[in-house]
Amino acid sequence: MKREIWDPLKDMKEFRKEMNDIFKIYWKEGMTLPKGIKIREPLIDIIDKKKDLIVIFELPGIDKNDLNLIIDPDRVEIKAKKKVEKVGRNENYFRKERSYGGFYKVFSLPVYVNPDKTKVDFNKGVLTLKLSKLKKQPKKKIINLSEK
Repeated sequence: MKREIWDPLKDMKEFRKEMNDIFKIYWKEGMTLPKGIKIREPLIDIIDKKKDLIVIFELPGIDKNDLNLIIDPDRVEIKAKKKVEKVGRNENYFRKERSYGGFYKVFSLPVYVNPDKTKVDFNKGVLTLKLSKLKKQPKKKIINLSEK
């Protein structure tokens, strides 16, 4: 059963593009974040196989022990931390571009899946989920409070 995917950030992305076009008239680079501020979300691919969905995440520098996944029938939630490497107080950097910290991402799936049949592989900073599709929508429990 196909589901329509709603991307809550779609309108914001379109608005940002339009604002960039307007700001390019006045500033050469448009609306960009100040230097040193970076927002990192994992890059993902979702592949539709006959009986499964394959979800692939790029997670460079993330240790599997710092990764937290929640799989629901209609969505995936991922949290991770990238720990700061300890360096001496007197380290003099010529350049420091690598980022540290964490991220949190939730996204809807295009079809319903069975979370209990999820297969996970994490190798060289790439997380692959094999999610088994459900043939029909999971049942919901409706509770009528007036009968209690």
